[in-house]
Amino acid sequence: MFKNFFRRNRRQAPAERTPAPRNLFEELFPLTPSQREQLEVCVADRYRELYGEEGYAKLRQYAGQYQKQIVDFHALRVDTLGWEMSQQNDRFRVYTSPYGDTLRLDLEVPTGPLEAGTLAADLAAYRNRIRGILAGQLGGLISCELLVQEGVEAYETIGKIPRQERMGVDYLYHLDLRHYGEQRLYQVMVRVHEGEPTGSRDNLLMQPLSELAGMDLVQLMAHYRRDPYAPYFAEGNRRNLAELEVFDALFPIHPLSIIRREIRPRILADLRWDGEGA
Repeated sequence: MFKNFFRRNRRQAPAERTPAPRNLFEELFPLTPSQREQLEVCVADRYRELYGEEGYAKLRQYAGQYQKQIVDFHALRVDTLGWEMSQQNDRFRVYTSPYGDTLRLDLEVPTGPLEAGTLAADLAAYRNRIRGILAGQLGGLISCELLVQEGVEAYETIGKIPRQERMGVDYLYHLDLRHYGEQRLYQVMVRVHEGEPTGSRDNLLMQPLSELAGMDLVQLMAHYRRDPYAPYFAEGNRRNLAELEVFDALFPIHPLSIIRREIRPRILADLRWDGEGA
């Protein structure tokens, strides 16, 4: 869970009250069909220059190879994607992919009682806490929403932090689940590494986005990053325009696309409590 994952750095990054920049996230999106086509053509042309027609065709056809592997972790039933278990004890398990990505399950006893129906009211405070943790690691918040499905209530977060020993970013998919019958917290954390070359999603989109916004690249960078819920928050590596979900299909091997298009749907499809009392 986030508490374990970021145990070494608990510094909370404060929000600074500064004049709000132009909000390109609202000005430019949703894209019109012609704008979307323009961006897709620009990205496709650059891919063809880099990888050739055959390489581009293979890229477009990419699909991750995941095997369904349903496990019971105490009361939680979850798909661990066919990854190999690499660590475990009674309170946690870690599953690792052939490429070094990880899926971690944690079980925690809360410091106070868990009450059903309170997650929505506490969502803003939860976002603030997670935002601070990620920014304290020089990362940022991509999304943090309430998840309710088939008896499961959770906070669902996507974030990012810089890799510790090499260039690039790790993207995180995190579920913070409450089991009200047991009065225990369950955590699911998936961490997907950014492969080489790093920064390709930004590099391929910056020029067409600057043209769409009527700005040069220097001007674009002043408005390129924005926290999805707190426009005045200025710390860490905030969500950027290239990380919007509308671009995932253009970058199928990018870790953020992999999380939103492949890993998240697979995990949610089989996520449930094993037995009654949740």
